[in-house]
Amino acid sequence: MSDGLTVPFALAAGLTGASGVDSTAIIVTAGIAEIAAGSIAMGLGGYLSGRTEIEHYHSEESREYFEVEKFPEKERAEVKEIFAEYGLSEKVQDEIVDELSKDKKKYVDFMMRYELGLEKPDANRARNSALTIGASYIVGGLIPLLPYVFIRTDKHLALLVSLVVTLLALFVFGFFKSKVTGQPPISGAFRTMVIGAVAAGAAAGGAPGAPPAATGAGCRTRAGQPRAAQAGAAEPAVQRHQVQPRRRPGAAVLARRRHRRGDRGRGRRARH
Repeated sequence: MSDGLTVPFALAAGLTGASGVDSTAIIVTAGIAEIAAGSIAMGLGGYLSGRTEIEHYHSEESREYFEVEKFPEKERAEVKEIFAEYGLSEKVQDEIVDELSKDKKKYVDFMMRYELGLEKPDANRARNSALTIGASYIVGGLIPLLPYVFIRTDKHLALLVSLVVTLLALFVFGFFKSKVTGQPPISGAFRTMVIGAVAAGAAAGGAPGAPPAATGAGCRTRAGQPRAAQAGAAEPAVQRHQVQPRRRPGAAVLARRRHRRGDRGRGRRARH
């Protein structure tokens, strides 16, 4: 359930800080999609884990049956070692092994439990594990999304409410979990809440925040002036520094120039 609380909250927080997401409906839709995919993945993982445990038990059980048939003295010695650890005499060990070996099934069950440390799993363990984990993920995932459902106008306010609700849910979950497992409830609740908060914060912290607006009438420069005004003031200076193209002189100008050149030439010849 803690995974169902932290992962959807981290997704919602990341989308809240993203610049292109302005609607809480998008956040809720993405959260529901994540819950659906996450619950299936977690449930499938629980099912495969349960099936693996059952298959491992049956594999070890078949091996023990084989060894009881093919290597009975070796199996007797292994069982006697178990009782020797409890300080039983050799005679008592032989008597117990003789009684156990009369019923092959109980004999193998004893070795499975006390030699290999394996408990026989429930046949429905895989199915029950998948349903329990999947349902817990769905319930936990809906909790951080509820504020976005009811608070549709302000996504940042919805994020704050979602944060408070998620932390409270983690605290309550950690409290009852620690109480059931025999651990100190208060310390277990705080530990679950802190771990979940760190995990959610690490995931949500990677989301990009909303960048400042680059255009618009309200956008100001560091000098406090609108960008448009500053750009307009800078245009004349740019124009002054631009190189103007040279225009070709007209016919009248060219005629006056030729006339002046002719006068200068006659003056030089007269001096000589």
